[in-house]
Amino acid sequence: MTEPMNDPSIVEVVVNAPALDVWQRVADVRTWNTWRAKDSKVSTKSSNKHLLVGDVFKWTAGGPIKSTITQSEAGRVLTWKGDMLSLIQAHHRWRFEVVDEKTTKVVVEEEMSGCLGWMMGKKQLDQLNTEWLNELRDSFEK
Repeated sequence: MTEPMNDPSIVEVVVNAPALDVWQRVADVRTWNTWRAKDSKVSTKSSNKHLLVGDVFKWTAGGPIKSTITQSEAGRVLTWKGDMLSLIQAHHRWRFEVVDEKTTKVVVEEEMSGCLGWMMGKKQLDQLNTEWLNELRDSFEK
């Protein structure tokens, strides 16, 4: 992997739902298409409903991505590393912070590397991750 972006994307949103519920929605990649407009093609061979460390899933976001879960703690954190055609590698970490029993702050951190990773500027990555978080928040407020 080549050097990551100088400034990783770090964005956050507050969701009106318990941390475990929010984590479960993100960790169940098979249902992303019910709340995430851009990720309708997600697949995994894992038999786990909520992905665990070592589980692999494939999805699209501007191109085909193969991701592997590197950290999975129910209601607390979900992290994966991904690769797009060996051109872009990404490290994506979701943290779920309890505000109170019915409210969660979700923080997404992402950095990219690879021969084309530099093309995705921080501003663009922040925008994409903010859209993703807003869709997650909105899925609980319908």
